Amino acid sequence: MENKFKVSVDNRENVSCLAGAKIAVLGTARSGLAVVRLLRDQGAQILLSDIKPIDSKIERALGSMQKIEYEFGGHSNNILQSDLICLSPGIPLTIPILQEARRMGIPIVGELEIASWFNKAPICAITGSNGKTTTTSLAGSIFKRHFRRVIVGGNIGSPWADEIQKQADPEVCILEVSSFQLETIMNFHPEIAVIMNLSLNHLDRYRDFGAYVAAKMNILKNLNKNDTLIYNADDLLLVEEVLKFPGIKVPFSLRQRLGYGGYWDEDQMHIHLEKSYTIAPSSYSLKGPHNRYNMIAASLLAILKGI
Repeated sequence: MENKFKVSVDNRENVSCLAGAKIAVLGTARSGLAVVRLLRDQGAQILLSDIKPIDSKIERALGSMQKIEYEFGGHSNNILQSDLICLSPGIPLTIPILQEARRMGIPIVGELEIASWFNKAPICAITGSNGKTTTTSLAGSIFKRHFRRVIVGGNIGSPWADEIQKQADPEVCILEVSSFQLETIMNFHPEIAVIMNLSLNHLDRYRDFGAYVAAKMNILKNLNKNDTLIYNADDLLLVEEVLKFPGIKVPFSLRQRLGYGGYWDEDQMHIHLEKSYTIAPSSYSLKGPHNRYNMIAASLLAILKGI
């Protein structure tokens, strides 16, 4: 079977190709159902597949969706008749049906990638082994005080595919992104990426720590010399990884007084970018060194976006 869907670098072309395309969506968690809703409205022919048996919650959700084929209790070979596969982040790329799909040349993407085809706003994407949820929440709270139309989502809150449908013209998207989501990106392109840290995690999913790190660093896949990376300068492995990044590097630290970037000195944040700032919070509820990393990363992100 000749695959009809070629993922283009032009997202407008990708969206235009969705009408009539056969798309298999694997997984019925929140992101899977969100992308089904988005694709259905584009006229795609959808097969929703899950290895789990159907439950009452999913049955209710499917009751409001017309013209959707679905299968439960296993992934059938019908998936291999698809032009495109959308994979929920909880499903590893190593399962047999996906290995066969890759052999056949069927593109495999995730909800994050498909939602990005519809997005026209600047993206700020935050990842890391620890702290990404808190940092995303902090940044979202700050941005909502400055911008009127802000999407905060991804791996936190509502799936991005749902938020894209609710807000047609956002000014900025603040997204928490996981290593699982980053495995299946093609065009996803943040203007600013934030990497909080790298530590042993998800080794039940990855063959070794190197594979996990590679998935995390995929956040930089489409960034160029004009894009910005905010990163933890106290994480020596991360420092080594970002040496390869061609764009603007903005470090943050609790241990070093940085001439460029941001650091804490006692109870003050010092930020040195094009301008210098000293931020002395009179009080804050987030305690501990890990939250100081979260606060300074969110502050750097906000200042770089003009707040």
